[in-house]
Order: sequence, then structure tokens, then C-alpha cells
Amino acid sequence: MATILLGNEMGEGLGHAKPLRTLADALHQRGHKIILAIPDVATAAPSLQNTPYPVIAAPRVLRNVMPGKTTYSYADLLVSRGFGDTHILSAMTGAWQ
Repeated sequence: MATILLGNEMGEGLGHAKPLRTLADALHQRGHKIILAIPDVATAAPSLQNTPYPVIAAPRVLRNVMPGKTTYSYADLLVSRGFGDTHILSAMTGAWQ
């Protein structure tokens, strides 16, 4: 079976941790090896207690690179987190790899 990395790099709360755990459990039951990448492992730890999967810190941009700009779409959100800057995006891609 496959090794599957499930993760997210944006978000400040636990909105992604619980759905990732549900998906991880389903994939694990099918025989896959799961690794979870979460932006803030300390905050997510209670939601991920007793998981049989490694939990690692996901790379993330810690600041809004376009402060004061309103986001109207998902594309705007990505740009505000560095996806519109080739230097930041290159660094983040390297960190994920």
C-alpha cells in the first residue's frame, strides 16, 4: 500500500485537524501508511491524541504578506499567504519537499 501525507499549511484553529483525522483513519483501515502534517502541532495535539500516525509540523508562512488587503476569493487568500511571491513560494515548496 501507499504512504500518504495529509496536511494543511494555512489555518489557525483546529478546523482541519478533525477532518484530516477522519480521512486518515479511513485510509489507514484500507492498509495505507499515514503521516499528518499540521501547522500548529501543539494546538492540534488534543484532537490528534492516540493516533497511530506520525504528526509533523507543516511548513507555513507565519505572516500575511499583504496586510490590510481584503481577500475576496481563495486566490486572494493564497496570494496573501505568499503564493504570489516567487521567493516565498519557492521556499515553501522546498520546505514541503
